[in-house]
Amino acid sequence: PESRDKMLLATIILKSGMLPNVYGLYGMHKVFANLYLIFYGSTASRKGEIGSCINLVTPLKEKMQKAYSEAYNEYKVAHATWEAMGAKATQRAERGDEPIEPEYRSPIIPANSSATAAYTALKANEGSGIICETEAATLSQSLLSDYGDYSAGLLAAFHHEAIRLNRVKDKLHVDIEKPRLTALLTCTPGLIPKLFPSF
Repeated sequence: PESRDKMLLATIILKSGMLPNVYGLYGMHKVFANLYLIFYGSTASRKGEIGSCINLVTPLKEKMQKAYSEAYNEYKVAHATWEAMGAKATQRAERGDEPIEPEYRSPIIPANSSATAAYTALKANEGSGIICETEAATLSQSLLSDYGDYSAGLLAAFHHEAIRLNRVKDKLHVDIEKPRLTALLTCTPGLIPKLFPSF
């Protein structure tokens, strides 16, 4: 019975991340379906079984990857044509602007990501994403590092508040008005204080 409860809860959490356009109104604000859940238990308590629930997201992931592959192949052909037209001043006007490379899209955002990578993935997926890890230590390690700390983004996404990022070095600008993030994690009780050092 306990395993069935875990699998059902994990399924509900992951499905909540696959409904990016479903919302209700609370205090005149849109509240989306996305949920956060952490399973915690001692070592060898079979928490990891929920990892198989990620297969529910596989068809959506494959569909998005196929669309990306097709768009990328079109981009390569267009870019090769653009390059072949030459770079002389007289030819630049004829060939127009350089084709833009498509962004990689996936419903799954790895917990082992830098803040920039996590926000870029969320933006590419039109503000929607799922973090699913059977070892929450992966997330806690990312949050402890200077380059990976996106805890502010996790907090903002929980309330669908805007996430904004600007990096001069990489000429990167991320602006997500209504982030819709789902999180499903498992961990041992000792990891809870590392994930949540204070209330």
